Amino acid sequence: MIQLAQIETPVGGFAYAHQDGIMLRTRFMREEPIEVFESMLNATMVRSEFGQSLQIEDAVQAYFAGDDTKMAALNIRPTGSSFQLQAWTALRAVPFGHTVSYGELALAIGRRHSSRAMGAAMGANPIPLVVPCHRVIGRSGALVGFGAGIDLKIALLRHEGRLLSL
Repeated sequence: MIQLAQIETPVGGFAYAHQDGIMLRTRFMREEPIEVFESMLNATMVRSEFGQSLQIEDAVQAYFAGDDTKMAALNIRPTGSSFQLQAWTALRAVPFGHTVSYGELALAIGRRHSSRAMGAAMGANPIPLVVPCHRVIGRSGALVGFGAGIDLKIALLRHEGRLLSL
């Protein structure tokens, strides 16, 4: 059974869906009720408070305390194409406080000329924050694209010490 939970973070509500402690989907809840997330998943949800979700909540809280080792250790099961899965796996290897360009990420999976496809894969990321697509930037260093909004991308990169000021 898929379970749904939401916790508050320094950047607002963070909702996640998991099954047996395996992360399936996340969403930053920016001024929308959790029912929006629930309907996006098109599934009957049971709201979880404790149990398996504690490991996930602990990882999210640790991330916002400056330690993403627990986040990196979370089990995930994203759904996507073979290319997307490769991209998201490579992205999880980008350390806290670092950024990577779309081209560098494409190179990391052996798809040198796939920068645009990499951008599409980041846009389709079903598990933002856990799969840290906010760490992907343009080749020039520009902060481009983030499904939850560029302001949130800036906040996350600042939190990681990547952006000291803009």
